[in-house]
Amino acid sequence: MTIIEIGGIWTMKEVLFRAYNVVVGVVILCSLITGVFATPQQANAQTPMPRVAIHVSEYTQALETMTATSPGTPTGDGTTGYEWWYTSWHYFVAYESLEEALRSDGTPFIEVTDADIAAGHLLNVDGSPKYPILISLASEAIADNEISPLQAYVSAGGFLFAGSSSFTRNPDGSTRGNFALASEMGLHMANPYPFNWGGGGIPPNNHFTKNGDHRLTSDIPSGTLPLNGPLTSEEIPWGVSSSDPLLNHIVHGPNYAWQVVNDNATVIATGDYGPLLTVKNDGLGKIIFHGPFQPLIGHGGNDTATFAYLIYRRAIEWAFESFSLPVVKVSPWPYPYDAAFMVRHDFENNQSLIQAIPSSASFEHSYGVKGDYFFCTGALRDDMAVGDRPSAITGLQNAVSNGATIGSHNGGLKNPVNTSLLQTDYDYWHWGPDEALDATPPIHDPPYADGKAYAYASILASFQDIEGWLTGLNHPRIWAAPYYNGTREGSRDILDQLGAVVIGEQKISPFPSRTLSYNTMGTYYSPISLPVSEWYKADTTIAQNIEGHTTESIHAAVDFYYNLGALINVYGHERSDLVGVQQEYVTYSLSKGPMLWSTNSVGINDWWRLRSNVVVTPTVTTTGNTYTVTASVSDATDPDSAIELALPQIQGKPIGNMTVSLNGILADPSKYRTTAYGVKVLVGTSNPTVQVQYTLGASFSGLNSTITYGTASTTLSGTISGGSVVPSGSVVITLNGGETHSATINGSGYFSSNFTTTGTLGVAGSPYTIDYSYPGDSTYSSISATGTLTVSKATPTITWANPADITYGTALSATQLNATSGGVSGSF
Repeated sequence: MTIIEIGGIWTMKEVLFRAYNVVVGVVILCSLITGVFATPQQANAQTPMPRVAIHVSEYTQALETMTATSPGTPTGDGTTGYEWWYTSWHYFVAYESLEEALRSDGTPFIEVTDADIAAGHLLNVDGSPKYPILISLASEAIADNEISPLQAYVSAGGFLFAGSSSFTRNPDGSTRGNFALASEMGLHMANPYPFNWGGGGIPPNNHFTKNGDHRLTSDIPSGTLPLNGPLTSEEIPWGVSSSDPLLNHIVHGPNYAWQVVNDNATVIATGDYGPLLTVKNDGLGKIIFHGPFQPLIGHGGNDTATFAYLIYRRAIEWAFESFSLPVVKVSPWPYPYDAAFMVRHDFENNQSLIQAIPSSASFEHSYGVKGDYFFCTGALRDDMAVGDRPSAITGLQNAVSNGATIGSHNGGLKNPVNTSLLQTDYDYWHWGPDEALDATPPIHDPPYADGKAYAYASILASFQDIEGWLTGLNHPRIWAAPYYNGTREGSRDILDQLGAVVIGEQKISPFPSRTLSYNTMGTYYSPISLPVSEWYKADTTIAQNIEGHTTESIHAAVDFYYNLGALINVYGHERSDLVGVQQEYVTYSLSKGPMLWSTNSVGINDWWRLRSNVVVTPTVTTTGNTYTVTASVSDATDPDSAIELALPQIQGKPIGNMTVSLNGILADPSKYRTTAYGVKVLVGTSNPTVQVQYTLGASFSGLNSTITYGTASTTLSGTISGGSVVPSGSVVITLNGGETHSATINGSGYFSSNFTTTGTLGVAGSPYTIDYSYPGDSTYSSISATGTLTVSKATPTITWANPADITYGTALSATQLNATSGGVSGSF
């Protein structure tokens, strides 16, 4: 079994597959109320590992080198000639893109092979699920001896997420004619052969329509939406450029989806040819089906990869919550930030915008923003009037002095595809390297070996332009491809060789990620991909840049990405110093407050390369009703490194009594902060051991009383109240072991009771106890708490003693209520 955790050293084209030793512990003690955490499938069961299991099928991988002989496997033109007959994508891209998405948001995962499944490694020795969720994307080949273990895993309470064509073929490549778990999934294939794709004789799928409300699609708008993404790994995202920007461009649209017919699953979303997203309960677990062949990769702002990613993220959260497991992650951002924000401008070959960069950058600087500016350098170097060039270059230098960065948008050499373009034409400089890879460079240029060499020379020239203009002010090379046409393997290799540190084309999640190779398993290019933020507008079209937004929609988009804790990166072609949506994007984003990290591509690059080395390896053990989550953290070299705990919110049960310790010492409040989802803890480089304690479910918290002490031996009167308990029932208050008073809980989970009693209060030193109890019900366990009042006749005072006797809820400090001659009153 291969364990892959978050982290690893970043090197050029390095395979980040290594086993991590447990170095230090992050211990989270979850002191739980009896029975509150247990759900039916987990009673008396071993706790699953808090990691996502990812199916890496060796049988399916073998299909790529197995000559196609099986009946039903397509052969001939447009196929590979092997059992993995698709020319569009290699199998490994499916699971590697999922792994990279989880690395980018910080979620630990583990690889599970066919051999692991057959050996029963999906279950603990007591028959309970070893992992909350197993995700299998396009893992077509499955052996007969894997079927029963998968069925047992789901029946015991595990979540199985099956992507597209998973479980549809035998290890020899022959079709099973249906899903191996068709009955459990509640689905069957529309066609019994491996050409069961939308696109196999019919147009690929292009739409996504929600069927009602479901947590898996809660982030996706209603209505029929375009589902855009790359159809193949080597296509040119926007087609070949020309003198007319729209003439030869085919913006991403349809992509392959596995066609199914619903039997008895719940259909959450439909595509052009039937169910696209379904779920079915099976035993104590669930099986989720998602039809797209390559759901998690997008190329540019028009592609809807973020919304696909959210389906997987919500499925993982759902599975973890079903086992009451916290999701322990490496924080994507420096402590204490919740999200990041950058301002990317693509000024292309627009000379007036290039000349306005210092004004825009100055405005941003006044707000503490460091904008990224990309343009085609030929527009300044060759097109701009000779007399205007010095002031434009000085303006770039001033902008960089104000924190801006200047990046290449090509512009070194002219378009190699359309040789008839004039230098004044839009696409003369504005073309991406994808377009050149298959082109023959113009014969009147210096000789180049091929189109790739020409593209390399062009981009290098543009970088050298910038570095010449900014001598002494240089920053690392940053890049954004015209039309996003920089996603083919050769283009990524060019940017890698040229030492670009960030690029903006590949999108695997709404967080920065490593640049994934589509051709070589386990290979990643050195530039970091900074995904741009797409957004579905009210008319169901996609706003892929600032110009597609209104004030209202840009507010909604910023809110969405901020609440997600992701990178807010809505790029545009406008200046920030002019009133409009671009300026609104800057000012509204900053209004989110101090927990938003305002940065740029260079800042993210510097942070991400250190953050990516942090390794977190969580495990969970239980003793009675105490959950101990132990997560080892190592290789944290940045002082702002942090981990996040997404604490389970089970059936509305509250979380209380949280304490945080660092290296065994109660943490200063500046070292952690609660969030909307749980807690973020600063690990830094010297605090590898973290302890977090909390209760989940019914509890007394915020207990308080107002007590009036009458004469020496008469009465004790007061009000006792508390909150964060349970949604129904009554709290019983027992005074000094005798009188009882009932306090009914209101709809907000709070109770209050007034009382007056007589007793032995006049005897100096005699204790007076107040007991609180909740009887419990079918959902919540019974709980109780005790406090003691002591009367001192001489002084006279009432002291709340033994605050630790409050078993649940906030531990109250002892409070003395100073007396007067007529009595004493106060609160505790």
